[in-house]
Parts: sequence; structure tokens; C-alpha cells
Amino acid sequence: MKYLLLPLFILCCSITFGQNLEDTPFKGAKKVIAAYGIQGDELITYLCQQLLDYGYTPDKINREFHFITTEEKNQETIVYVMRIYIRGDVVEYSAREASAYEKGKQEKQQSEYGSNTGLFAHHECFNDMMEFIKRTKPDKIRFSK
Repeated sequence: MKYLLLPLFILCCSITFGQNLEDTPFKGAKKVIAAYGIQGDELITYLCQQLLDYGYTPDKINREFHFITTEEKNQETIVYVMRIYIRGDVVEYSAREASAYEKGKQEKQQSEYGSNTGLFAHHECFNDMMEFIKRTKPDKIRFSK
């Protein structure tokens, strides 16, 4: 009986977790997940330096919770903020975007990612963030809901 349960458990886990991660971007993806060979404070310092080198400005850095947000970055008629959450050697990238013409900060905060369009409604922002992520030279990149 126990030999029967193990394959069933593995099958259920692969179906459940396998649908959430993809190697290529897909509609409705809300996160880009990258794995690195370093971790902790060393990874935070590395990513902050990469952000500065690539033209992003780190806005908030929380070393206790391993979280970084950037200041708004303009990409044509859109502004976006990148959010970086570090868990060991795995980094979750997500973001929020808004029209550069929206008047108030509150309006910008209300246009969070992940409604029906997933990560980005505008390909320029997605491409810019992906260029940054690839420049950081992760070992692996995946996409998640």
C-alpha cells in the first residue's frame, strides 16, 4: 500500500506545482523567479549594485526581510516600480505599472499588476525588466502566477 501512495503523491505534487511555474513567459504570469549561486546579504548587495548600474534607483531596502523596491522608472508613456523579494538564493521579481500621465500617486498605486494581463500590460516594461534580470546572470529563470 505504501508503495502505491508514493507515486500517487508525486503525481499530485507535479500536477499542482507544475502548473504554477513555466520556463517561458505566459499570459497571467505575475512573477519572474530567478535562482543565483549566492544568497542573503551578499545577494542583496549584488542586486543593488546591478540596479544602479542598469539605471534603476533602489528606493527601499529591507535587509531583515530581504526586500527591495525601486523608484519609478519611465518607459515611454509608462512608469513602473520593480519589487524584488529574496529567499535564500531565489529571487522573485514583480512590479506595478501606471500611465505616466496619471495625476495622483494614489491612481498609480491602484493599477497593480496581475489583473488579467499578468506581469505587464506593456511589453516595453516587461522587456526592460527582463533585460535587467538577464544582466544579473541568474542560473535559472522561471515564470509564475
